[in-house]
Parts: sequence; C-alpha cells; structure tokens
Amino acid sequence: MSARRRIVMTSYGFRDPGGGTLLPRTIAYELVRRGWDVTVFYAGVGPGGAGRPYEVVEGEDRGVRLVGVFNRPHQLLDLGNPLREIDDPPITAAFAAVLDRVRPDVVHFHNLHNLGAALLDEAASRGIRSFYTAHNHWLGCARGYLLDREAELCPGPGRGGDCASCVGTADAAGYEHRLQELRARISRSVTALIAPSETVRRTLVSIGYPAEAVDVLSQVMPAAETIWEQLGRDRAPGRVAGPAGPLTIGFFGSVYPIKGVQLLVHAAQLCSADVRVHIHGDAGEGAFAKRLARLDRRGVVEILGAFDHDDLTRRMAAVDVSAFPSIWWENQGLVARESLAARIPVLVPRMGGLAEQARDGVDGLLFDGRDAQSLADAIDRVAGEPGLLERLQANIEAPASFGAHVDALEAYYAGQRPGRDPEPRGPRAVRWIGDHTLNTSLSIINREIGGRLAAQDGIRLQRVERSGVTADAPLPHVADVEVRHQWPPDLRPAPAGRLALIQPWEFGAIPQDWVQPIAANVDEVWVPSEHVRRMYVGSGVDAERVHVVRNGVDLERFTPEGPRLDLDAPGLRLLFVGGLVGRKGPDVLLDAYRVAFAGRDDVTLVVKDFGADGVYVRGDRDGLRAYAAAGTLPRVLLVEDELSGDDMAALYRACDVLVHPYRGEGFAMPVLEAMACGLPAVVTEGGPTDEFCPPQAGWRIRSERRIVPGGRIDQRVTAGEPWMLEPDVGHLVELLRDVVADPDERGRRGRAAAEAARALSWDAVADAYRARIDALAKRPVRSAAPVEDALELEGDAAVRVLASPAWRGEHRLGELLAAWAAGAPAGADACLHLLADSRVDGTPDELAEIVLAAAEAAGVDLEAVADVDLLVRPLAAGDDDRLLHAAVGAYVPLHAACEGHLRHARAAATTVVEPERLPGWLASCVRMTQPV
Repeated sequence: MSARRRIVMTSYGFRDPGGGTLLPRTIAYELVRRGWDVTVFYAGVGPGGAGRPYEVVEGEDRGVRLVGVFNRPHQLLDLGNPLREIDDPPITAAFAAVLDRVRPDVVHFHNLHNLGAALLDEAASRGIRSFYTAHNHWLGCARGYLLDREAELCPGPGRGGDCASCVGTADAAGYEHRLQELRARISRSVTALIAPSETVRRTLVSIGYPAEAVDVLSQVMPAAETIWEQLGRDRAPGRVAGPAGPLTIGFFGSVYPIKGVQLLVHAAQLCSADVRVHIHGDAGEGAFAKRLARLDRRGVVEILGAFDHDDLTRRMAAVDVSAFPSIWWENQGLVARESLAARIPVLVPRMGGLAEQARDGVDGLLFDGRDAQSLADAIDRVAGEPGLLERLQANIEAPASFGAHVDALEAYYAGQRPGRDPEPRGPRAVRWIGDHTLNTSLSIINREIGGRLAAQDGIRLQRVERSGVTADAPLPHVADVEVRHQWPPDLRPAPAGRLALIQPWEFGAIPQDWVQPIAANVDEVWVPSEHVRRMYVGSGVDAERVHVVRNGVDLERFTPEGPRLDLDAPGLRLLFVGGLVGRKGPDVLLDAYRVAFAGRDDVTLVVKDFGADGVYVRGDRDGLRAYAAAGTLPRVLLVEDELSGDDMAALYRACDVLVHPYRGEGFAMPVLEAMACGLPAVVTEGGPTDEFCPPQAGWRIRSERRIVPGGRIDQRVTAGEPWMLEPDVGHLVELLRDVVADPDERGRRGRAAAEAARALSWDAVADAYRARIDALAKRPVRSAAPVEDALELEGDAAVRVLASPAWRGEHRLGELLAAWAAGAPAGADACLHLLADSRVDGTPDELAEIVLAAAEAAGVDLEAVADVDLLVRPLAAGDDDRLLHAAVGAYVPLHAACEGHLRHARAAATTVVEPERLPGWLASCVRMTQPV
C-alpha cells in the first residue's frame, strides 16, 4: 500500500467567509476525501486560544489538520509594516515546525498576507515543491485590491515606493524593498504561480513576476454543479414575473463599496425599463446601507440580507439576470459562475477576471467598468430587446466540474503544468499619457493615434491626460504597455508594464539627465525620424531600444482639392508655418526673402505663427509684427489667429510653396501637411525632412552643422556637444527666386509632394505604433528584463557551477560532491558555488559542517577537488538571483523546489546539468591550471 500523499496549505482564516478562504477550505476537504494527508497553516482571524501573542492553536476539521497563528498585532492587512510582510519571525518559525513535523510532498500557498513571504523560503530550503494561488493582488499591492485610498484604480506599484503614501506611511524604501523581496522570493521558490484568470496573469507579469512561472487555472466551486442540477439545467426561459412583469436583477455577494453595489443602485435609477433590484448579502445598518437607500430614488431596490450557500439556489430562482459591478480588478468572480449555473445571464464589467466569466452577447453582457450609465444601458438592452434574455439563457452551458479542478491541482502537485499557456489571451492593455485635446503637435499625434488604436481589435486603450484624468473606460487590468508623449518628458518608472517614451529632440545630443533614467526605466524610445534616432544613440542610449515611428497626416483633411482660405496676400504666396523661435528659422527666411524680392509686390510671405501663448511663448514677434503692419515690400502677412484643422488645410491650399528653413526639427509636421495639400517644400538639407520629402517634391537648402556654444540647451547639459543645422541664406535666396520664376516646376514638385505624403497617413502610422506595442508587450518588463548589471563572485575561476541544495531536506550534497570530484579535481580552473540563505538554512559554520559531513559520507576528499564555495545570501535585495545565474556557466538542479532557479538559468542562457552528467560536462570545458 502506497504512503499517503502529504500537503501543507496556507490561508487567511479557515472557517471564515470569503472566496479566498472558502475555496482553499473546500479543496482541503476534497483532498482529504481523495486520501491526502492535509494540514492547513492559517492566519487566525480574531482572538484565539489563551490570548498570548502569536499563539499557535491546533485543531481538526473533517480530517483536515489545522494549525492557526492567532493574536498577532495585525489583522487582514498589515499596512504600515512592509518588512513584517516579508518575514514575521514567530509565524515563520511556527510554519517551519509544521514542515518538519509533516514533511509534506507539496506546499500550496493560498495566501501569504498575515503570514509573510519568508514561508516560501522555508519550503524551498527543504526541497519541497510549492505553488502560490493569487486570490487577490497582494503580491503587487499592500491593500490587496489595487485601489488607492480614495478607491480609485491604482495603475500599478511601479518600484513599490509609492505604495507607502497610499497606505499612509513615509516608509517608501520599505515598500520598495517589500515588492523586490516578494518578487525575488516568489520567482526563485515556487514551481508555478497559479492565476485564477488571464487578468491576474497579465497583472502579475506586468508588475515584474516571470511570465514563465504564471499559469491560468480558473477556480471552480462544487456549489455551481449543485445549482445547475437543482435549478439551471431545466430552468424555463423568460422572466420570473412573466413577459409583462419587471426585469429582476440580482446581486449576490459581499455588500461592500469595492463590489460596486452603489453602481448598480445608481444604474437602476438611470434605466428606462421597469426593473427591480434584489441585493443578496449583508449590508448591515451602517453608513453604506444608508447611502444605498438614499441612492434609490425610484424605490426599486430591496436589500434581502445575508445568505448561505444552502439558500443560494432558492434566491437565484427569483432572479432574471445578475449584475456584478465590482469597481476593482476582481481576480475571478466565483459567484458569477454560480449565477450562470442557475441559468442566469450575467452583467459584468469589461475589467478584471469578471470580464472573463461571460461571453458578451452570448450568455451575458459586458459594460464599461465603474460606469453606471453603461450598466444601465446593458440592463435596458436585456429588458427591451425582444428575445435577448431568452437567447442568453439558452446559451448558458453546464458549469465546469469541481472534481476536474482538483484533478488539475493534483497534476500540479505531481509535477505537471496543466494551466500553462505561453500565449497571453485577450486584448493588450495600453495606457497612453499626454495631452489629447490641445492644438499642439504632440496633442494632435496623441489624438490621431489614440483614436485609431482605440478602434482596433485586440487592444484596449486608455488615454490619460497629464493631470491623470481620463474619459476612457478602465483597462481590463494594469497596463501591458504604458506610452508617454508629453513635454517635458516623464522618465519615472512605469507603474506597470513596459514603458515606451515618444520624445523628439532637435539639438544633436540629448540632455545628460535623460540618459540614466532612460537606461533604468524606459523599455523603448520612439522617435519620429532616423535623424533623431542618431541623436539618442550618439548620446549613449542603447541602439536596440530606439525605434523610428514617423508622424502622419490626415489625408482626408489635407488634400490638394478643397476650400482655400481668403487671404489679403496678392501675388505668389510663400508660406511659413511654425513657432517664431530661432530653431524654426524664421529669421533666416525673412532675411532671404527681403534680399530675393526687394521692392517687389508680386510675392507675399504668409507667416502662420504658432504657439505664441504656449510652447513658443518666448519667440520674438514684435519686429515681424511691425514689418507686416507697415506694408513694406516685399509684403509679409502675419496670421496669428488660432486656426482649426480644416482652416489650416485651407491655408495650405491658399498658398503656393511652403518654406521651412529650420535649424532644428524632430520631424516638421507642417512640411508633411503642406505636401499632402499639394505644396512643394523648400526645406533645410540634412535634417528629418530628407526622410519623407524627396528631392522631386521640393528644394533643399544647403546647410552645415554648427555647435551650440556652452554645451547646453535651455540650461540643460547635453550628453555630448549639441548642434543645429545652419541653412545657407545665399542658397535660399537663389532657391526662392527659382521657385517663383518657374510655375511648371512648382506644379510638378507639388504633385510629387502629394504622392509622397500618401505613404504617411495616420492609419499607416497607427499601424506602425501598433506593431511596436505588440513587439514591446512580448518583452519582459523592466524589473524582470535581461540582466545588464554584473555580480562579482570571489576567485578567478574560468568555469563556475551553481547549485542550491535543500539544506534542510534531502540535499543530495554527497551525490553532487562526488560528481564534482569526478569532473573537477584539484587544479581545475573551476569553482562549485553552493547557494545558501543564512536566514533560513543555517549559519555559515552550520552549513560548512553539513558540507563536510556529506563529503565524508560520499568518500570525497575536499582537498583533492577544485574549489567549493559556500555562497551565503543575502547577497543583495531583489534581483540578485538573476544576476547570480548570469555570473555562472552551469546550474545543477538537486530537488523538486528548483524550478525558480531553472527559470533564472534559462533566462540567463546558463547551461542546466543534472548531477550525473556533471563530470562529462566539466570534462568538456574545464582546463587544468596545474598538474594533479
């Protein structure tokens, strides 16, 4: 007869309410039924035992051995104590004692809040395979819900420091350390992170957990099967109250603000349909219940109180449709599944794991998260669209089996990964930050690209003003990619996901104070021209991280055909569009224009000023205003009025040639807009316009580079000598005379300009941005990116081998040392590093004794072998494991808890060698430094 399989599980509470407790408890009972020896180590809720601090209380429930730690100084969340969330020593010691007593085959962490991340290392130190199920967002949020103090969605923890102010402390360093340590310990210790939804997987990956570690395994409760059998399978279609009766909407669950009950009550007031809302859950008699009552102006809401699962079927029988309007990114939503099992269509937000519980228009409807009007529209649709309710009911399928869910867990415990899927599911979530409503080039780009990306399948875009305000619905989860396009640039780390910075530059070398933040925080820099890309690369930014995505033009607005702006500008019209600042070259143009057409009245220079009240407020306009007002020949018409996009197109069409003798540009959008309107362009040679304005589409002014004196641009020290182009005024005079003299050539070049502009439609540019977003979303986030730093290990060995023995379990050190002796005798230029953690594995002296005893038992003379080094951590906070694997040539796995180190080895392209193959591998790569 085989020995009983043993498992230790952790949770917050055991017999207490809540899905994060109910599901582990139900799984524990089922594992006992299947013959497992189950121990649950849990954080006790409320007081227990004799009331001593950290008192351990043991018990038993339906065959489950219970070990609870009570009377701690913290309750559900340990806000303000980030280090205690990493390691609370009395709890860690109690857990270690349980592991030593039970000697489990596997550990399943269902929660670590109120317990501490150090429990992970206790399991790993004993070589025990372990798993972590993310029932909430505690791994990235000390509050557990990714909501801030005002219940607004948090875009992510970033490096963790901002979490301190959110929880009301000043310990930013502590919270940064908390996040680093949680990620590092999870990454190296657990076999797999089990996410109950794609939302949770994407969130974990976007905040730095290794994608290879995260699997999706939807959670299932046996109640769903019972409800299906008792109610859903044979339920009659239609409304409970009959065709002419009201639509009854049910809410089931905890009546808390984060569950969005207030949103449902508000939506009921906005509906035009005859509805009734039944709230099933304990609302109590406090302020929130009173708030709900005040919101119900129509008198259509009834709070029916708490329920237990035995009563759930009866209550669901009285409901037509269920609504679950949570205002946070729910990890899954088990009650939504139970509603479907009752053949009740569900209304769920397009955010969080709830969105994955319904097929929109098939067995439920999705609405915009945190939006009462969108929920009201969904309710009105179910109530008013003939046959919709019945179709949704008919499409509901039998629920997944709880038994199959536990089968999958047992497969994990046996070393398989049934929930592993290398490809992410669902749309990419993109947060795009910058101005979206202004009449500036940056804002125009944000608006044109944002609108097109928002309309594309497979992407969910949230456009965020620099103030933080957004008019878009919440993302389905924290961002996969954050894009920033604003001035001045924001180079701080992204709250979540990969960070792309759109940032043109015009002065040869970028500011020195951009270089390090870009290297540390920015995954890619997107620039509008190769001209700008060379500036970044020349300033020290990694060339592989700088990509060109050119700007575009609205080809429906900017066309050769269409209205022309009425201008008081006789003769041929030369046009300049831009801010009246030095780098745009208006002084160059005016000097050349006066020389070329002195005293002539058959040419007018039209100057459309831009940004006088904004980005180019410091421009010198007084002299030009005086010249234009005096009517001096050659004539200048200064246009200072704000023009709409349509009026700008009419202005281009009203003129004959665009002249833009710039000194510094990142792209020069007016040139492209003028080209699209059929105007040839006179532009500076050697700048970004060379890339989209071909010679046949205009004329190029000879120029030369000139160093900007002082090594500064607007008081910014640059990473190299700054420079600009200086157009040749004499050559511009010649070109302007040629342009005016040859109307046929102007026509030919204007037609070529319009043809060239067609390649840069906003649609094409949006596609290019989409391609970059897709490519970037596949990369590791910055906190888990390929190792760029180096970890210095002691000694000068040419070949380094790493192992992480299970010091407190079956460590296999004798086997490893025998293999080392066979492949690396004394004198070999090699070193075996034995990784240990003094916080859990023992002191260096104790570890040395273990090594000596193992060598003696294996018959290995350590004096006759190449170096063996005890590498005792803590080495450094956070990502030292990644650095460590990048510093060695091979890793030797010794036990079932090595999967995290194997992931690090694969990421670092380190060879993985089983102990029995180590001598052969060493023979192939180790050279002798001295005779044996």
